[in-house]
Amino acid sequence: MRVRLEAGAERAFGDSDDERLLREVLRRGYLKPAGSHEQAADELSLSRATYFRRLRTAASRLADYLVASQ
Repeated sequence: MRVRLEAGAERAFGDSDDERLLREVLRRGYLKPAGSHEQAADELSLSRATYFRRLRTAASRLADYLVASQ
């Protein structure tokens, strides 16, 4: 399942700056966490609220992609 999630994360997002940020928030939040969510938000220069909003958006996008690709 982990392989499918990581592969989906590579394909579910585009190449724009915003899309790359969503992918990175998803990676740091769920796929390859290194520290706390607050630390990830700081490293990405996002407020806590923006980080969690982006994380929710990214997780939803990945879920939609995985369902559509079945």
